[in-house]
Amino acid sequence: MKTVTEAANDAASETRKLSGIKVMVIDDSNTIRRSAEIFLAQAGCAVILAEDGFEALSKIAARCWSESRRPSSTCCATR
Repeated sequence: MKTVTEAANDAASETRKLSGIKVMVIDDSNTIRRSAEIFLAQAGCAVILAEDGFEALSKIAARCWSESRRPSSTCCATR
């Protein structure tokens, strides 16, 4: 069994693994988007929210044009 300090150190280590990662949360539920944003931001992620696929693609395209580069990777999770 881990001590409280060991558990806190493990949690901090996991948070550092996510620090600086850009994550897009796409869901039609504002509650789900906001909840995911809170958890991910606390873990150090830069969070972008989109209500649907069209909005997500629009934000990705705008970001690519503004930064003159393609996204490094794309992940998709569906229900």
